[in-house]
Amino acid sequence: MTDKDHQPLISVIIPTYNRERYILEAVNSVLSQTYGNIELIVVDDGSTDQTKELIGSVRDPRLDYYRIDHIGHISSVRNIGLERCGGEYIAFLDSDDVWKRDKLAKQLNYLNQTEANAVISSYDILDSDETIETKLINPESNQNGSQYILQNLLMNTISIYISTALIHCSVLKDVKGFSTTTSISEVDFIGRILVHHKTVVYLDSLVTIRKHQANISSQTTILNLFKEKFKMIDDLHDNGHIDRSTYNQSIINHIYSCLMQGKHELKMAEKFSLFVDCHKIRPMSLKHFFMLTRSLI
Repeated sequence: MTDKDHQPLISVIIPTYNRERYILEAVNSVLSQTYGNIELIVVDDGSTDQTKELIGSVRDPRLDYYRIDHIGHISSVRNIGLERCGGEYIAFLDSDDVWKRDKLAKQLNYLNQTEANAVISSYDILDSDETIETKLINPESNQNGSQYILQNLLMNTISIYISTALIHCSVLKDVKGFSTTTSISEVDFIGRILVHHKTVVYLDSLVTIRKHQANISSQTTILNLFKEKFKMIDDLHDNGHIDRSTYNQSIINHIYSCLMQGKHELKMAEKFSLFVDCHKIRPMSLKHFFMLTRSLI
């Protein structure tokens, strides 16, 4: 497609709060896309830095800057962006992440080829020390994309970021918006898409995810974060979306991750409680003892 009039409109939502260091790079990575028929909705959650002035310096009619009083909950900010969308397709970009120039064009073409309603991509992780690591999401050719992604998401063997996603607007009829009652709203949102809609993986990395101390995800305690993940897994099982075997292994894998990531944060009683939970699912496994021991070192 070369004629803009024959291209479906893609709405892009950037929620932001005090990201003056990164916001222009994120905005420019959207406005410089090779796919031109977009509307960019920047929802500013009452920033107190120079975000407003920086966005004001951008002269592009496709940019819609919307400033609100500070809410402090990114799910609510994203939902406000969704309310302002008019596109047939919707994409999300966190204000400290960056897209490659052909991200939208490649993903839209792939959706058309596969007749799917949602697509995610591999991505690069940019650490605070400026090192870059590519994370490939590569389902086997004979596997269903949705099932592969959901299973690996629950097994905690892959991480998915909303900045990599492109969805058809019809998806929202089933998944609605982002949950405002969980600290893992991004994972929850993606999980609900996987359950209800055909989702495919674009293998190439199309997004750079920036990791730094001000990331919202780094501001949640390890135990509370994993309690939310355990609840998500429980709900999927209770609603018949995953079988008992997947449920058991998912819980165990997440407990292992919690023990390792929280080895310096969790109290001894909390670690032992997690160990007991593993024992209830799979009694007397030597790996449970090994993971508990590692968390104590």
